[in-house]
Amino acid sequence: MQQILSGSDVRITKLLISETGTYNPQYRRPFETSVTGDVIDALQERVSGSGTVAASQLAGVAFSFLAPSAQPEKQVNIVNGWAEKRLRFMMEVETVNNMGMVNTQILLGYTDHPGISLTGAIDPNMMFYINSTISIKQEVNNLGFGAQNFSISGEASHVIADNDWAGVYTDQKDFRMRPTDVFSVMTRTHVGGSLGGQFVDTRNMISTTPSKSRRSNSLASTFAANIINTYSQAVSTDDFHQSEDAILANARGACVEAPVAHDKFMRALANMRGQPATNWFTYRELQRISPSVDSDEVTVVVITGDAISKPNTQHQAGMTDDWGQAHMETKVATILSQAVPALMMESGLMKLAFSATNKTVNGLMEYSIGGVATFNTNMNAVPLMNRFFQELEIKVMRDVSENSAFTYQITLDVNLVGDTTISIQLEGRPWTSYNVPSFCDALLVPVITANDQRATMLASDFQKIFASTINSKNVHQEVNNPSLPGNGIYGLI
Repeated sequence: MQQILSGSDVRITKLLISETGTYNPQYRRPFETSVTGDVIDALQERVSGSGTVAASQLAGVAFSFLAPSAQPEKQVNIVNGWAEKRLRFMMEVETVNNMGMVNTQILLGYTDHPGISLTGAIDPNMMFYINSTISIKQEVNNLGFGAQNFSISGEASHVIADNDWAGVYTDQKDFRMRPTDVFSVMTRTHVGGSLGGQFVDTRNMISTTPSKSRRSNSLASTFAANIINTYSQAVSTDDFHQSEDAILANARGACVEAPVAHDKFMRALANMRGQPATNWFTYRELQRISPSVDSDEVTVVVITGDAISKPNTQHQAGMTDDWGQAHMETKVATILSQAVPALMMESGLMKLAFSATNKTVNGLMEYSIGGVATFNTNMNAVPLMNRFFQELEIKVMRDVSENSAFTYQITLDVNLVGDTTISIQLEGRPWTSYNVPSFCDALLVPVITANDQRATMLASDFQKIFASTINSKNVHQEVNNPSLPGNGIYGLI
């Protein structure tokens, strides 16, 4: 019989810990836009007469105006460096919602060092960093074939924070570019003009306080459709002819991310400390939150291979290609390294190995599967994989291949708890291979930038799209002039 938890209880039901390999330097490639007349024409054709724009409608078009930058923006740091081994973890947490129902949350992440002794003891001060979260709900339905378990994935988000943040006045600052942040940036033309000076928008600044970003934000077509839809809906429901600022505020509110304050595990951690939430915890703190973590049935530590990673196959720095290159293969690998895990999360897949190509008679993608594992071992993986591959072709590969304008062959071995290995051949050129540590891919998402002007340009280009594709009297002339004259700092609360 399942234990009934009180509303304040958080119980760790599973903690899997495994060692990592070492990795090549990792680089950030933020989204950048390029809105031309051809792009506007293509978008008008795709969204004409649509009440709601589906991400699939932008497939094959989104990549032409929204994609990770060809040149890496900066090298990304991780605590103690990429050349050092550490541990990765998958933690299953049971919490109780306001209806008294038990929910399952899965947290994925990594540690600051390999803090396991020769006897298997865990360093109580070892720091665990939360990379991403996914909520799993289960329903039992009777479809005439007996009771069937269905796993419903709720929130699937990266956890974003800057643990090296030194304050608003330092030069080293990063900014979020999630859809809700893009609308925040759009208000700058109005606020900046009235202030007569340049300002730093603290709403979008990344600090030690964590925030969440949907994994689907890494999909260009989904990202663009979300922004276009929320603005279009804000305009269509504007019965009182509000100002553009009010419309942008409504659009921003319509695409907000899951708040960290509603994350029961992170909130329990903050309440225990009596301090604001963070994206990290120590094993000692985990013991205080849930003493069950000390049980051998809950915590499993494997140093030389386990059910999560094959024995003695950890990646070592230098084994695969350099992420700092600017050629097409690297750009495609960057897109796949973010898009494929996002689609897997949405489909409830934890591990997936597959090959795919469009070297077919009709140019459509064909694929073969090498292995699969789900977050819920009781689930039938077949419908989950069917959904994944349909979404992969429509939302990713049509964009990547520019509607099969060129041929590709790809092989991926993706482990959301571990590594992602990607091998690519484009137009018959030599194969290239890349490896990305998926357990910390929140550090690499395309919705983070160190250049706030990149966020301003992205917002400006979307306003041009609004003006050309959405029938609105509220789109102002200044969308083509996002620059903010003067200097000084002004923080928006």
